[in-house]
Amino acid sequence: METQTIPSKPAPRLAYGIGMAVITCVLWGLESILVKISGLHVSPELLTISYFSLSTLAFGSMVVARKPRLPCGSLRSVSLVLVGGVSIALFYYLFVYGVRLSGPAQASVILQSEPFFVAILAMIFLKESLNSPQRVGLAIALLGFVLFGLDRWANNPLSTGVTGNLLVLCASLAWSVYALCQRALCREYTPLAASFSIFFVAAVLVLVAVKQPEPPTFTFESSLVLFLTSAMAFLAYAALSEAFGNARAAVVALIANLSPLITISAVFLLSAIGFPGISNEPISLWGYLGVGAILAGSIHVARSESRA
Repeated sequence: METQTIPSKPAPRLAYGIGMAVITCVLWGLESILVKISGLHVSPELLTISYFSLSTLAFGSMVVARKPRLPCGSLRSVSLVLVGGVSIALFYYLFVYGVRLSGPAQASVILQSEPFFVAILAMIFLKESLNSPQRVGLAIALLGFVLFGLDRWANNPLSTGVTGNLLVLCASLAWSVYALCQRALCREYTPLAASFSIFFVAAVLVLVAVKQPEPPTFTFESSLVLFLTSAMAFLAYAALSEAFGNARAAVVALIANLSPLITISAVFLLSAIGFPGISNEPISLWGYLGVGAILAGSIHVARSESRA
């Protein structure tokens, strides 16, 4: 009796997908550091405008080339685009302010609350149930946040660092709303069409609503930092999309969710050599235990969700 083998993804495609997941992890890990460094050169308002303008132009060029069907045929899809656009704009604005008030290492850890928020919002609005592994992962992550929060409070009671951490937590919630809208749109439209539509709304919103506190003064250094910070955030999203298209979602989530380790390591090295704009963020043993629990819980939730 012949045994029938189940075809798997070709090795080159799988290797490409894993490579894109690693790139996503590195870019996400370094993005918050660049946001912190950019505080020496540009305002949060200018950085937000630059990011969404660049991303919309990049997505728009791909839309022109591929010509996907855009989500504008029903009130539901238009509503999802509008809510998603407002959410992603709010996310980046709060994220930039939060990183500059606290620090990149703390922010990268707190952003790992995103799987927690996505699972809860999907349960409420998309009627998706939580399985037992997801509940376990959420409980582990919640314990990690308690430990990490106590460590941050002990080191920075009633300081701007605590305010920054709360802003990043709100940013993570806003990103989760965006992710929910993106997921709902991708049931009927391509990821490119959904991303372009959402980012277009966000770009229009920030151009109209976000005002510069004072006219910017561009130098070569400030222009380079502005471009690199904006481009890195966009490239991370592009690499993540490629990763999901060529490797299992569980593998991609496992790799991408390790980005806080990149951030913490880079902050330690840059602060040790006295890099401008980066200072050491002391984390105690309890804090590191919290980081480990957060990463373990977030990865567990993401893997369980991908199998649901």
